[in-house]
Amino acid sequence: MRKILLLMMFLLCCMAVLADDPEYFYEVGEPIDLKVPCIYNNTACSDNAECNMTIFYENSSLYVADAAMTNNNIYFNYTMQNTNTTNKYQSTVVCCDNGACAYSTFYYDINTTGNETNRSIVAALVFFIVLIAVSLSLTIFFSVKESSLKYMFLLLTFIFMTVAAYIVYQYSMELSVSYGNMFYVGFWVCLILTFIMVLIVFVELTINILAWLANRKKKDYPDNI
Repeated sequence: MRKILLLMMFLLCCMAVLADDPEYFYEVGEPIDLKVPCIYNNTACSDNAECNMTIFYENSSLYVADAAMTNNNIYFNYTMQNTNTTNKYQSTVVCCDNGACAYSTFYYDINTTGNETNRSIVAALVFFIVLIAVSLSLTIFFSVKESSLKYMFLLLTFIFMTVAAYIVYQYSMELSVSYGNMFYVGFWVCLILTFIMVLIVFVELTINILAWLANRKKKDYPDNI
């Protein structure tokens, strides 16, 4: 059961890292010609087809709203002129042809090189290190017998999980994924559980310290018989 839980946590983090990564990369300052194929039932759209593009920044704020795209038979295109700032974008294209409508969404990145960065690799490495820390904490938690140590390592586990949840949330916001709020809720759940564990550990340590002081007092001042 413990191995299954750890595997589920690992898969969740990997999915969050890889989800909605940019598919295309462009160089900052250069006009970008965004092209989207228009094919329905393996047939190119007709001359009557219309496509509109909506673009969002990485923070989900609107950049372009329902901009008309140019019909070039097999594909439609839209040219971005203002590309002087590095950013990540989410574009949704809605096409209608003789009453039939469909849409598609893609992601692209404007950076200084116009090439893919190693951001996902770095993020995956961070998650892998955090998951190793979580695994070690859980392993020690199930191994030790002393209740105080068990609570301490359980607290460390929740702290690492909170850090992982926060990183996942921040990364999902940068990619403007649609389910970023789910990771936000997960972060707060981990944070609340960590706070509860802090209180439990504090109470446990307080009880142990009071018990130690009481035993020491008995040793220093034994009862007279």
